[in-house]
Amino acid sequence: MDNRQRIWYNESEKKAARPPDYPDRPDLFDEVKWGPYTPEDDIQLAYYVWSLQDAVLGEEQLNNPVHPFPRPDTETEESHKDTHILAQNVYESLNSRPLTHEEWTDNAQIKMEVTYDGMTVAKAWSYEDIFGDKSPISDNGVIEIDGHDVLKARHWTIKRLQEQLENRGLDKRGKSAELRRRLHDDEHQRRHMDNGSLLPRSDLSAWGFPRKDDYMLKLTQSGLLTPLDMYTWAILLSPYNPTYWVSRSYLFYQMGYFDLAIGDAHRARLLCETLTDGRQRNRQPGLYPRIWHSIEQHIMQIPRIKGELAPPVKRLREVNGINYFVPTLRKALHNITSLSLKALQCWHDYEKMEGYLTQRVEMDYRDKSAFERREKRTDMFLYAKMNERIESTSLYYYERFAGRISGRPYPHSKGNVDRSSQAFLDRVNLEVFGENPQLPLKRCEIRNSELEGLGVYAAQEITAGQILYVDEPSIRGHLNVTQRAEGPKQCENCRQSLHHSVDDIRKSNAGEETRDSAVCVCTFNEGEPIAFCTTSFKQNRGGKTCLEIARELYHFRTCGRNWRWLHDAMRLNWNDEPPTHFTHSNEIHGTVLSLLLREVIDITLLRREQTGNPHLLAHEIDELLPLQGEKEWESSQFPFTLAANIIVPFDILRHLGIDIFRDLTFDTWVIQIVLRKLLLSVVPGDERRRGVDDDDKTREGNKKKIPNSSEQHKPGFAMESWEPSFHDLYLFPGFAMFNHACHTEDPKGASEKNDEGASKENAEWAFDTVIPNRIIVWAKTNIAKDEEILIKYSRKKLGVTDALRLLGCESQCQCVQNGSDSQEVSQASSERGRKRTTDGNISEAEGETDSSKRTKTGTPSSYV
Repeated sequence: MDNRQRIWYNESEKKAARPPDYPDRPDLFDEVKWGPYTPEDDIQLAYYVWSLQDAVLGEEQLNNPVHPFPRPDTETEESHKDTHILAQNVYESLNSRPLTHEEWTDNAQIKMEVTYDGMTVAKAWSYEDIFGDKSPISDNGVIEIDGHDVLKARHWTIKRLQEQLENRGLDKRGKSAELRRRLHDDEHQRRHMDNGSLLPRSDLSAWGFPRKDDYMLKLTQSGLLTPLDMYTWAILLSPYNPTYWVSRSYLFYQMGYFDLAIGDAHRARLLCETLTDGRQRNRQPGLYPRIWHSIEQHIMQIPRIKGELAPPVKRLREVNGINYFVPTLRKALHNITSLSLKALQCWHDYEKMEGYLTQRVEMDYRDKSAFERREKRTDMFLYAKMNERIESTSLYYYERFAGRISGRPYPHSKGNVDRSSQAFLDRVNLEVFGENPQLPLKRCEIRNSELEGLGVYAAQEITAGQILYVDEPSIRGHLNVTQRAEGPKQCENCRQSLHHSVDDIRKSNAGEETRDSAVCVCTFNEGEPIAFCTTSFKQNRGGKTCLEIARELYHFRTCGRNWRWLHDAMRLNWNDEPPTHFTHSNEIHGTVLSLLLREVIDITLLRREQTGNPHLLAHEIDELLPLQGEKEWESSQFPFTLAANIIVPFDILRHLGIDIFRDLTFDTWVIQIVLRKLLLSVVPGDERRRGVDDDDKTREGNKKKIPNSSEQHKPGFAMESWEPSFHDLYLFPGFAMFNHACHTEDPKGASEKNDEGASKENAEWAFDTVIPNRIIVWAKTNIAKDEEILIKYSRKKLGVTDALRLLGCESQCQCVQNGSDSQEVSQASSERGRKRTTDGNISEAEGETDSSKRTKTGTPSSYV
């Protein structure tokens, strides 16, 4: 914590300083095992591939006759122009359109050629364009290292395999065959073999979508490469060079993928700040020298001029070395970030980023003028928009900083998951109903809905009161609401009340040799401890404890790490110890899904180890694959903030030991798809939301300016009104398949349709009272075979604004159009038939049953 932050935390009511712009970052040290220094061959190829594509951008600038901010014709400028070499073409292109770029196109930076008949056509990069007659691609399928076949030679003992893998920064655990395959695949990719294929996709044959020899980036003698492929290839070859991240970031910006542009710019910023900020340089040992080496060797590739060293190489040998070249990279990446945030209408983040660079980099007038001109054009508008959102009573507190991003499919995404195929339906029914031990009788099945999407249908005649679906959450996020908490009082897995306090558990299990096997090391974490039940649930759970279940399903790399920073990124933050008042709330950054995202990433890592598939993508794990995807999202809008969508997710990845520069299986687009799937599918499970909460709208509307410490200490101050809107969030993939029934005013529920012709609910749902986060759906009425089973998502009608928040697009349902705007909305269940669902997420289906295990559920609020 720096001095400015410390002043704020302790003296905030005196207005001595403003609150931190963004949540505090984790104090990372050796969590990530960095990859090896980039070999010379890869450096050369990366530079060559990048320079080919970068030259296209440079040619565009040469053909641009008008430049609003030309470089001054001075001796100083001339003598320093070599320092711009890493991002010169990107920065000049940015300065040619300093306010905005309105020509977003998928063909950005495409190479143009004149045909024999004089026509100008776009042309992708062919193998011949890149290499001519010199091929770096081998046709020999055998991988040899040091002259020995990796898969077959006896030379490769387990010890030698482990040494090789460790030197490459790869996992060295496993049997001999696994180690051989891991080393083979890594060397395979490094040599660009298998027809030059990179970034293999995971095979989804089990879901009916085989992907044999399918890659995100393929280099073949007959294939073509796009500008995006070229920059991605350079990144894969030399991941610690911010030059390549900045170039790809600008390409994404030109293509209109603003979230991806910000994601690449953020990684470039982390690399640049490691170089320039002495406080960050040694925080993560090994990263700094790799960045320096990558940039240094990149500059060394610049060819000599008439036998003399090129000016940038001469500059490199001077006292500041590569630091001469970093400022232009930083100016470029911050311009890209600011303009992308502006395009997304993230006004708070845009304001912060506009001021960030001018405070940290010394710039001449020419560089500052773009920022100053943007500020003059947007100042009053920006103030009005930010104030409008802060004062809004129709937005939840965590929505007030959020901009909007479209659901347009991403370039590297493979949108071939057909959820209507029979193979897919067979697998999803097996997952939801067939292999669910808590459902001995299978009364339902998932089918293609008569209108759109999927739905749950009766597979037999069903009598009112019969159980239709029971499940425990596949993914859970339990937020500890305040830093003043005395420790968890509920089991992290099932949410039952713990029989002993955390202090008592620690005392009785102080010695590791005598520690109960049901006690997790996380209970001893001083930052943000969690605990599990010490009893076993033998019925339907195989006699396993909650900790055993957690380790088998989801509690993997998160175990033993201090996650206090992540909870702080989602909740009220307090002054120094002893805490006397809260200073600000990071909930406003929209980070409500962050704990769920952490669990998804952890499950992905666990599943990779269990299956031996290192290429499994996070949005394609079994828990998320059945949910709506990009095919259904093209007309949708999703919330976006810099903290929730970029900063915190990448910090989570690094805290879990993932090299965010080298491992593109967790690229920005993968993170965004995961967040969208969660956004439309999670269900709040907070105890306070299981009853009727009519004050919810008033409480959210009153959350505006943080009260000072004096106001907080006044009698009657309701501190709980400032607590985060959601404490517990859960994902039930099967529950997400139930579609919504429109509201009816008919209290008896006698007819199948309401007056507007919309189907009525024939089933109800609630959380269990025995296992508090177990969900139960039962028949409200008799249900005929083949009839769709419908539940209410909310106990009130919703207006158009709430439907937009929930669905991400306009709904044509009559009851939404006629409804008034309401704050009583909930997290959307994944398959809410985008064009036929009507209102918000799941709340208590009204009416009691005779089951003592069912409890009334209130109306949760919506994140969307």
